[in-house]
Amino acid sequence: MIENTEHGDYRIKNAKSGQYIAVGWGEINNGGQLVQFPDVGQNDINWHIHHDRHGYYNVINRNSRKYMAVSGGSHNEGARVIQWDNVGQTDVKWRIREVIDRDYDRCHIWADIRCGRKNSRLINYGFNPDNECIFRCERDNETITHSTIKRKSKNFQTVDIKIGTLLPTRLVRGNREFNGGPYIVSNVNLRTSEDNRSLIADVYFFAQETKDDWSTTEQSWPLEVWRAPAKARITRIITDTFSETRYRGTDSDYQILGPGPFGGKAVGPLIEGLLALGLGTGIGETLTLLQSGLQNLSDHGNTVDVTGPKGNIHTELVRAFGIVGDTGGNDISRDSNPKDDTRIVSIEFNPVEIELAY
Repeated sequence: MIENTEHGDYRIKNAKSGQYIAVGWGEINNGGQLVQFPDVGQNDINWHIHHDRHGYYNVINRNSRKYMAVSGGSHNEGARVIQWDNVGQTDVKWRIREVIDRDYDRCHIWADIRCGRKNSRLINYGFNPDNECIFRCERDNETITHSTIKRKSKNFQTVDIKIGTLLPTRLVRGNREFNGGPYIVSNVNLRTSEDNRSLIADVYFFAQETKDDWSTTEQSWPLEVWRAPAKARITRIITDTFSETRYRGTDSDYQILGPGPFGGKAVGPLIEGLLALGLGTGIGETLTLLQSGLQNLSDHGNTVDVTGPKGNIHTELVRAFGIVGDTGGNDISRDSNPKDDTRIVSIEFNPVEIELAY
């Protein structure tokens, strides 16, 4: 849980323990370990959260001015979280996902009220295996425990998502022509709508020429990609909520790439056909065959370049990005016709698991 402070900072609170992320012993040097601790007026539980426009956040401790980071840039479960200077490393970049559970809100409110009636302090709260709200109050070292409201019934559902053509027309700089393959960044962040009735995919696209006048386009699209059944609300997204690809495009190419097996209108049938012929025992092996042997497919007059995952973030939200980079003419479109323009052709997702409440 993220709470605002009166000074414009934030405090990050664990929903179960009720304690805050802090820097152990108020350490101000690199390597200080992050811990959970109650609010006793100390400054090391206050954080500044800065968005970098690419779906990531830097979390900066107000006391030490250092960044929340993963020790040694580790990819392992259980790795220590520490504070460190930002020297351009990726382990200081974080995704922040909103998880809404109205039953936990109800449990918290009810617990606060009950503890208040007994002039005691709420220690923690949560649901037991019988879906009863359990919480603990403390007064003069005496523990008072209550169980009360039941959690609402929930349902898990798998959602299939695919996004079609997205055409960026916004010119940031330059003459709209890429002289050679541009540098491209594209990512997708999946979230719930404000009313928790829909899934929203925030799609980001950036393409920049790497010489001459550095022609650049950058655009974002918030897209409703799924809507819950009547009377249902989305309580959380269980699977990954973010995927990204970064790469240097080749000259006059149609590119297919992404963090996982490929899809898309043009190449999807090709992969299915290869699988049907037994060329590869699964999507992953077929992808390897495509990468190693098929580099010059054609689609609408553009060359298809098949390449694997790019960038530092390999998550499982997206199966494939289909992207046109450089083309034979002007690349950044002036109109709504996507032919021979830089664009997202398709984004195909892995199955998305969500939790619903009725």
